[in-house]
Amino acid sequence: MIVRVLLSDVITATQNFNLTVPRYPILAQNITNYVLRVIFPEDASFPSQPKNYTRTTFQGLPTQKLEASSVASNSSRLDSMAFSSQSMSLIRCDGFTRTITLQPPQTIMVTDQYRITNLAKQSLSTITLSLLNNSSDVYAEDSIGSITSDHDSGLVDVSPRITLQQNYSYAFTVHYRIPYERFVSKVSGASLSRLEIPVLPPSSNFSLSDVTVLVELPEGSRYESAQVMEGSELDLTVNGTTIALHGFKVSTMKETLLRADYEYSILWAAYRPTLWVLVATAVVGSILAFSRRKHLPAVRVTPVPLETLRAFTSKYDEKSSLSTELESLEKSMARGKVSRTEFRRRKTSIDARLTSLNREITQLKSQIAKAGGRFGSAIAKMEVAEAEIETARGELERVSSQYRGGRISRETFEKLREDYEKRIAKAQGNLDDCLAVLREELE
Repeated sequence: MIVRVLLSDVITATQNFNLTVPRYPILAQNITNYVLRVIFPEDASFPSQPKNYTRTTFQGLPTQKLEASSVASNSSRLDSMAFSSQSMSLIRCDGFTRTITLQPPQTIMVTDQYRITNLAKQSLSTITLSLLNNSSDVYAEDSIGSITSDHDSGLVDVSPRITLQQNYSYAFTVHYRIPYERFVSKVSGASLSRLEIPVLPPSSNFSLSDVTVLVELPEGSRYESAQVMEGSELDLTVNGTTIALHGFKVSTMKETLLRADYEYSILWAAYRPTLWVLVATAVVGSILAFSRRKHLPAVRVTPVPLETLRAFTSKYDEKSSLSTELESLEKSMARGKVSRTEFRRRKTSIDARLTSLNREITQLKSQIAKAGGRFGSAIAKMEVAEAEIETARGELERVSSQYRGGRISRETFEKLREDYEKRIAKAQGNLDDCLAVLREELE
């Protein structure tokens, strides 16, 4: 039996990597002649030898091996192994949004937005991602502009604008096309079509958090029905011709397939260019007002010590990581996966560290803002984005409470939740842009 797990779910990065692995499969039957092999990267080394394991190799790779002549039914135990590796990356995806736009008769446009954090001590300069089959016209960008990407055989290597040190976060978008006829077929008659498409990146080595998938059916179409495969971790809602899928933490180890039926007439495609001509004529015939640009005096910029910038970005990354951990902890407690005692203990520790970090960050902000120029502008924009995130999250909590209390309908709640999540994602993107401006000085 071969068991696959996601690295970001079982490995944490300290001075070394720390792997938590179940020693036995939990089976209702007794096991005889049990062998467990844990295979590591080629350059892995171990500061200490795990108890009951033997160091060996498997297919040329470092391996820790455990053997047992018999294992009782329902045996359960976790083992922890520390190791170091210069070649291994460890990524956490804090946010993923995929937009699939159908443009018959030839094209489906796909836009994948990622917000990732490098958890490893090893710096990260390239991120390899999977695309849908038969992808073409692939390019990547962040909020500043295009970034380097290399596409080959369903994979794309994205090079962030800055090298990602440990706990650095980075937001970027990958755009590409896939053929319409590859994923859409006729069901019955001339107008009913069926879309069958994977909605998550295949074979990623990390799980996805805060997932949103939007499927935009063709303009002029009429929605009929939609469903995701059984066992999916995504919730499905429909608004007009937009199908929305949401999930908090989603595994990509199994394919999540969406099937959607819709009615679409080829006559719409024939008349659509005429509509655009009418719109263009109206625009050309309108009166455009131009405002004069005023020349503003140059702003004096005071250099900021690199130590100050480095301390600020490092502490801000730690704050973001702790905030994400706290949010995950709260949701785990709500779902009964963490006891109240454990929740209070961990929350108290995180809150104490966040209080200390916020105090230090406020002092560093003041020093950077005094420099003026793009440094002062970046800090000002960060504060606006932080306020927007706090406001949107408060509003989201308020409508969630109303929904749980039965005061608003599910449809209303889903619409409001989508709006607030978009506001949060946009503000978070602005935060990442500001941090990128400051980090460019450290390159």
